[in-house]
Amino acid sequence: MTTISEVAERAGVSRTTVSHVLNHAERVSEHLRARVLQAVEELGYSPNPQAQSLRTGRTNIIALLIPDILNPFYTELVKTAQTELEATGLDTMIFNSDVPGGHPEDHNREYLRQIRNKRVDGLIVGNFALHRMHDVLLKLEMPTVFIGDLPNQAVDSVKADDFGGGEAMGRYLAYKGHTRIAHITGPKHFDEAMARAAGFEAGLRAGGVQPVPDLRYEGTY
Repeated sequence: MTTISEVAERAGVSRTTVSHVLNHAERVSEHLRARVLQAVEELGYSPNPQAQSLRTGRTNIIALLIPDILNPFYTELVKTAQTELEATGLDTMIFNSDVPGGHPEDHNREYLRQIRNKRVDGLIVGNFALHRMHDVLLKLEMPTVFIGDLPNQAVDSVKADDFGGGEAMGRYLAYKGHTRIAHITGPKHFDEAMARAAGFEAGLRAGGVQPVPDLRYEGTY
């Protein structure tokens, strides 16, 4: 494996100059930068990520914890997060808690242990990945963003307007002239599902349509 010393010797510069070119290019003149990069290409030099991590204290990895990778919502979330993180030079490490064997809570505790040990730079949590486990976020010592409603406000969070989304759908159907509308909700033990259901019925009423209780059914995700 080519070393930084060999690159410095080939380019006729110091190890510090090579390091600046690779990590702080603005500190080096264009002429020197070109010489170093040419030596890097000729020798096929690649920085050691472990050594870089020890030096900078960063891994350039963001962990993403989701509850169900087969759910199209989380598939889209992963794709979007990866795209945005890659654009800033960060890699994504994905943990999916909905796997056979054991309970999601057990998987999540093990995944959070791994995330701490890998010293990732940050964590993104998909809402139901930590269902009934929100208090664990109080103990995390890393930048974390929670996607969904987080009652304990342990970390920064981003959530959809569940009530508003449901209301928009109810208004739409009512204004289309429909009056007898069946409604399959999400599970009643999820606050988000009930907010959507309440919004939907409010939207119907706003459009002059009374919801029919017998046409409301509890479904699953």
